[in-house]
Amino acid sequence: MKKTKLGTRIIALFIIFALVLVLGVGGVSMYGSYRDNELFFSALAKTAAGKIAESITGEQIRRYAETLTTDAAYDTLIKEMYMLQSTIDAKYLYIYIPRDGEWLFIADAAQLRGEGLVRSLGDVFKLSEQAGGDDLIAQFGKLVHEEAPVLDSGGNTAAYAAVDISIDYITGAALETMLFFAPVLVVLVTACMIILGVIINRKISRPLAAITKSVEEFVKGDTLTFVSNIKTGDEMQGLSEAFAKMSGDIREYTQRMVSVAADEERIASETELMRSIEDSVLPKPVSEREDYSAAGRAYPSRDVGGGFYDYFHISGDKLGIVAAEMNTKGLSGALYMIGAKTMIKMEMTRSAEIGRAAELINTQLYDAWRGKAGISAFLGVLDLEKGMLQYVNANFANPIHQRGSGSYEYLPKSLSQALAVNRNVSFRQMERQFAEGDRLLLLTRAMLEARRGGVSFSQGQLPRLLDTLGGEKNAAAVADGLMDVFGNYAGEGNITVLSVVYYGNGRSRIELVARPRAESFHAEILPQIKKLLAANDMSGAFYAEFAVSLEELFVICARRVSGGNITVQCAAAPGTVTVRLIFNGDAESPLEATDASEEAALTFIRELGCTLDFESVHGTVAVKLSRSFFS
Repeated sequence: MKKTKLGTRIIALFIIFALVLVLGVGGVSMYGSYRDNELFFSALAKTAAGKIAESITGEQIRRYAETLTTDAAYDTLIKEMYMLQSTIDAKYLYIYIPRDGEWLFIADAAQLRGEGLVRSLGDVFKLSEQAGGDDLIAQFGKLVHEEAPVLDSGGNTAAYAAVDISIDYITGAALETMLFFAPVLVVLVTACMIILGVIINRKISRPLAAITKSVEEFVKGDTLTFVSNIKTGDEMQGLSEAFAKMSGDIREYTQRMVSVAADEERIASETELMRSIEDSVLPKPVSEREDYSAAGRAYPSRDVGGGFYDYFHISGDKLGIVAAEMNTKGLSGALYMIGAKTMIKMEMTRSAEIGRAAELINTQLYDAWRGKAGISAFLGVLDLEKGMLQYVNANFANPIHQRGSGSYEYLPKSLSQALAVNRNVSFRQMERQFAEGDRLLLLTRAMLEARRGGVSFSQGQLPRLLDTLGGEKNAAAVADGLMDVFGNYAGEGNITVLSVVYYGNGRSRIELVARPRAESFHAEILPQIKKLLAANDMSGAFYAEFAVSLEELFVICARRVSGGNITVQCAAAPGTVTVRLIFNGDAESPLEATDASEEAALTFIRELGCTLDFESVHGTVAVKLSRSFFS
């Protein structure tokens, strides 16, 4: 096939570019003119709508809407609207009240002209489901629409003053401008491009054609050698010499690639196998249970393999939690990981205490591997009934305990070495109480210490991210959020995240609504309070004292209810029970006694060790009673 000369193609390309440039400049200019006029008339319409809205009150609007009769003020309003419409050349100027699926028209400036689309007092315009869309444009035309609220004396919106200005002629004016200047612009730009193309053909195309011919001979040759024969003394000669150097580099690179191709293929296969192994043994996210959710994410490094996590049930009401990373490399690390994961799960399932389980796991792994591999691990058991986490930290990175309120802290850990490094090692068992909504986060050290701009992930992005995810109750969403943000950091090693959210046993909170009467307290509230405290292992003596204190406070609050019922909210947390009484009343505190009997009752409540608090917001009163429980 016959090839077109490069110079001819360059000139043709410049001509095409010139035409595209002309069209682009013309289109941008037309659009800019259109937008400027549209913004100007939008501001003009907005100002006009504001003037009309200020010339009438919301009370007048409502009177016209209710009576559908006019007065002298209404006639004056129509005249002012008509004059303003004529001044700014608005297509429509009107006042309407929006209602469900329709507009109720109050006034229309066109009433004085009696021509075109005229809306009178009381006319109703039905809105379809696409109100403000194509159906309105079809009826009224494309307009610049602005409106301003008509306010009553209380600052409430009674109606809207609206102004519509047609912008059809703006488009026509912009098009005429472009059609006038486009031919001149086409001729000038095309001429410049042709001249530039001729110059480029002489200075670049011919030498480049010579280089191309030499390169084709280089490609067809049996040896990777290129001979530079351009002697122009400029960039073209430099390009030719660069090709000559490149040919030498290609020879060296080809020889080097032959020697490393086998190693690269082996490494790629090994990495893929490692990831396949980890995907097959890591647990799937748990999100449908009522007492917890759990999810993890793991991305192994090519050089350091074996990071893993696990969660599994122990005796039904306990959850085993494991996060670990191996210190071995490559495929061997992944294989060690499988053995370690299996051994850890088996021992944690049958051991009563996590501390003892850690010692047995360490001994078994050391005997099996003879110190060839070490594991930095977090081993924990979460009691799903009581929320107590017992754990051992064997040189794992700092675990994070994030409460349901969003605050968080790193769990304390004792100084202990990794698993399988030495045979006879004792591990300190520690514990932490979890409440409903609390979260356990386990991140590998490589993730916490990864840096960007000199700042580590644990000190930079992590605190802000934990604040953002504070209210998230789904463990998978938390793990994904952490990994998405961590993608901006550069880290080496195993990148692993494990998130466990504790939902609680469902027996720590109740909410009741009762009438403000003593008999309602005994019949409706007291039995539920008793059941809640019993479910949370609070003694009978504690319940008796707490019930008397709550009854005294309920009676005091019942006297101050201004209407309606009392809402009782009770929450039992480890070591504390809190009750809030919420009702409608004045801002005067119920904790301020009005007689001797109330004074004695409040003194009695405080002497029993209860804490009382009060707050009032917009007519709603909340009184809180809290007491600590010591078993």
